[in-house]
Amino acid sequence: NQLIFPLREGSDFVAWAIKAKGGDGLNALYANPPYTTAQILHPEKYFLTPQSPQRFFPAGLLRQMAAPALVEQSLGEFLLRGLLESENSLAASRQIAAGWRGDQLFSFAGKDFQTTAWYSSWGSGGEAAAFQRAYQTVAEKRHRVSLRRSTGKDDESFFANTRDRSGFALARRDNIVLYVTSSPDRLAATAGAAWKDLQVDTAPEGLPFDSARGPAQLSLSKR
Repeated sequence: NQLIFPLREGSDFVAWAIKAKGGDGLNALYANPPYTTAQILHPEKYFLTPQSPQRFFPAGLLRQMAAPALVEQSLGEFLLRGLLESENSLAASRQIAAGWRGDQLFSFAGKDFQTTAWYSSWGSGGEAAAFQRAYQTVAEKRHRVSLRRSTGKDDESFFANTRDRSGFALARRDNIVLYVTSSPDRLAATAGAAWKDLQVDTAPEGLPFDSARGPAQLSLSKR
């Protein structure tokens, strides 16, 4: 799927630009390329109602970690869809993934365990809940465990310990879903820190499609 993505979805995306503006539309894409695979999968999120991905700054988690994150990356809608498809139907996975508004994974080295916190943002609380349920199936099958609801907390938090003596949590607050892996004895504290002072921002918009042309194109258009 990753190999044919640029050819299939990418070609459809470029066709939107050419149909709208011809050669100028194609030049505009070079000046202002899409931010995310979501914009390529849903061209209207680029051409009609621009939708930039949300970014996460987990201040509480970063304060708790002894060193900066070794890895910080985003999966994006396309890869996230493939992740869900491993244990969910193709139709359900695509429908759920379409609600993606941003995700960011942070990974930290530890003495005995590597700590990972993966945030994802969704268009609504309902869409976030749908993703949480679908990803719960993936996590349970992958680790061969059953997630249990957290005792004395809200019903949107689940925990489990795996056979390799690590632990993970899957929690939701409104339209944000958090997946954390760590050592069992630090899991609860890490998950709590991951929510503390969390800031979620939208990446700055690029130039509007109508004017997304470089200086050379702009000067030529005035001749």
